[in-house]
Order: sequence, then structure tokens, then C-alpha cells
Amino acid sequence: MANLSRRGTQHGFSLIEIMVGVVIGMIAVLVIYQVFATSEGIKRNITAAGDAQQNGLLSSFMMGIELANAGNGLAVAAQDLGTCTPAAIAGTTLADVSTSFSNSLLPIPLLVFDGGGDNNPDAVFIYYGVGRTLVSAAPISPPAGVPGPYSDWYVQSANGFKAGDAMVMISQGGNCYSSKADAVGPADASGVVKVTQSRVGALAYDSSWTLLNLGPANLVQKVLYDVAGGSLRSTSLVDPATGAPDNGQPTNPLASNIINMKVQYGIDTVGDGLIHHWVPATAGTAYGDWNPAALLAAPIATINRIKAARIAILVKSEQHDKDLAGQGFTRTVFNDCADGGTCYPVTFNVPAIAAATQPWGWRYRVYETVIPLRNEVWNKEV
Repeated sequence: MANLSRRGTQHGFSLIEIMVGVVIGMIAVLVIYQVFATSEGIKRNITAAGDAQQNGLLSSFMMGIELANAGNGLAVAAQDLGTCTPAAIAGTTLADVSTSFSNSLLPIPLLVFDGGGDNNPDAVFIYYGVGRTLVSAAPISPPAGVPGPYSDWYVQSANGFKAGDAMVMISQGGNCYSSKADAVGPADASGVVKVTQSRVGALAYDSSWTLLNLGPANLVQKVLYDVAGGSLRSTSLVDPATGAPDNGQPTNPLASNIINMKVQYGIDTVGDGLIHHWVPATAGTAYGDWNPAALLAAPIATINRIKAARIAILVKSEQHDKDLAGQGFTRTVFNDCADGGTCYPVTFNVPAIAAATQPWGWRYRVYETVIPLRNEVWNKEV
């Protein structure tokens, strides 16, 4: 009987113990869920801020590289190019300025188009050549005993020209012509090279004219950078195949979630090659007119006063943040005035929206930097 009693004894958990275990498990699941939800929110915010930071740094880096190169291949020949007749400007829209800048042969390394108001993005035009051998204009040497006009261009330079190079023929009377070298003959005993070109008709030039080589036509940079549709974009203003002005080139997006971009000139008002004031690209500043129409018709002395640019970029995060529902954003940039005087600060303002209308928000980052125009600074006496 004792053996039967021991075999009939029950072992295991009671109902109460099982219910207590279930409750503990549910609490653990709830805690894990809360930790997961919190960590995912933090991860999302960090990722959003990281995306904004990446886009802002990329935009600042790319604009810094381009602005630093502005004027390359033009600065040393600025006095020669400064005699070119300014391109006509038909209006004041971005398209009008783009057309004029594309056709201009003046050595304008940087041109800023003011968007009109702090919350309207500016646009930037940048121009530079990539000549690999010559950095100054070479003298023209017409054939002795052969009267002009001439279809081919004869230049006193045994080196530096080759087929495919973009060139600018410069007179001393305001006439300048851009073309592309179709072929380059060998130098004669006097070092004169015949450059065959087909874009410009016959010219009655003489030995007072000069020829500037901008380097391979497909590498000459005359580019518009602007912000549209939340992206920083670039648009070439020259045909890469011929180097000819062309406003029909495709637009290339460079960085996303760019909300605003503002640019100001750093100008030398004394003549010592240093920056003394910062001005927007508008007329009627305390230090002169710096709007596109004025600069596109400015003499070389005015163009050479531009020594640097400062740029501020407002970037938005890729993902929205529920913790910022309805919130706006305000930040003022360009507060310093260099040598004092009149300042032209800019305030980025993203207005707040009722949380019921916008149940989320975004994180914003502002990047502000100064980029010297190296070629203008190094050649300040030219």
C-alpha cells in the first residue's frame, strides 16, 4: 500500500504559480517593448540627424571645392579678358542672368544671384578653366606678307595648344571670340603654331591680339548651382563637346533635403588684397552695387575686389520626428562684419505649423563656411 501511495503523489506547478509566471512574463514583454520603442525612436532621430549632417557636409564640401577653383585659368589673364565687351543681359530673372553669364567672356570667377529674401535660396555661378600648360594669354603672330582676314589663328607658342582645347581670342578693342581648336599644326622655325578652328569666321587680327587657352573644352567649368525642390543642383552652361555657350544642358541633383542656401561676397575696399566687408548680391549696399547686372558689366578693377565668398546652407533631416510635431526652426547667420561697418545678416525661418495639421516635424542643421577665391588672392596684383 505504501508503494501505491507514493506513485499517486502529484508533482508540478499550481494554477496560481502559472498565473504569476504569466504576469511576470507579460511585464517583461512590456518592458522589452518599451525599451525597443525608445531605442528605435533614438535610433531614428540619430539617423535623421546623421542624414542631415551628411547632406550638409557634402554640400559644403562640394561648394567649397568649386568656389576655391573659381577663376583658375582666368586670373592671370584677367587684364586681357577685362577688355572683352560685357554680355548683354535681357532681364533680371535667373534664366536671364544664366544666359548672360554663359555668353560672357569677362573673367568673373563667381557670380551670385540673390533669391530675394532670407527664405529664398540664392544661386551661384562659377567659372574656371583647366589649362594644363599655359596660364596667360599667348601673343598672336599673323603670317608675314599675307593680308587678313584669317580663318586660322596663328599664335606665338610652341607648347600649350592641342586639338580639343577651348580658346578665347582677345583684341585690345573690346572684341573677344571663343572657339575650339580643331587641329594644331607643328611650330615653325619662329615658334609660330597654326591653330585651325571653325566656330568663328575670318578675323582681321594683328600682333596686338592675344590667345588664351582654357584647356580641354570638355573640362572648362561654367556652372550654375541652385536649390530647387529640396535639392542642391548643378547645371553646366557650356556644351562639353565644343565649349560653346549652351543653356540646354541637363540639371544634375547633388544633395537632397537642402532647404536654403545663401551666399555673400567678401570684398576688398582698400586695395590691400584683404577682405574688409561682406555684401549680398544686391544693388544699393553700403559698399556699392553687387547685383548680377552690375557685376556682369563691371570693369576688371571691380571684379578683382571679390576675394572670398561665405556660404550658409540649411538642411532638413530625411525622416520626420514625432517629438517635434508642429515645431518650426529659426537661425541667424552671417552675423560678423569683418572690419565692422554695415552687416547683412540672414535669418533662416521655417514657420511652425499647428501640430494637428502637421503631427510630426523635422530636425535641421545649418552649415556656414568661408571660402577664399584662391586664384584671385594669389593674383591680386594682376
